[in-house]
Amino acid sequence: MARMTSTLRMDTLFPSFAIVALVALLVWSARYKPRSLNQEVQVWAEQLGLKILKKERRYIFAGPFTWDRAGAAFRIEAQTNDGKRLSGWVKFGYRFGNKEAWSHRVVWDQ
Repeated sequence: MARMTSTLRMDTLFPSFAIVALVALLVWSARYKPRSLNQEVQVWAEQLGLKILKKERRYIFAGPFTWDRAGAAFRIEAQTNDGKRLSGWVKFGYRFGNKEAWSHRVVWDQ
């Protein structure tokens, strides 16, 4: 009879653990807010020492990224710290399996 009660406890322990884990996951996902695309472009530019002068998100005609639909493409104009102006395309997207790690590809105009 003692064996039956220990089995019964294990049967009730697993669903309780699963519920606690699910609630913890829901709370974490509700509190986690990834940066917006605008913030991501700004952070990327600051890391390279660029000042964004003009930024336009492109949905259909996205330059070299027109056929690459994963992520978000932007047409940008920027200025370096020494005053040089650059224009080109930048595409942001999540790395596979990691929502915090952004990848980016840049194609500058010649």
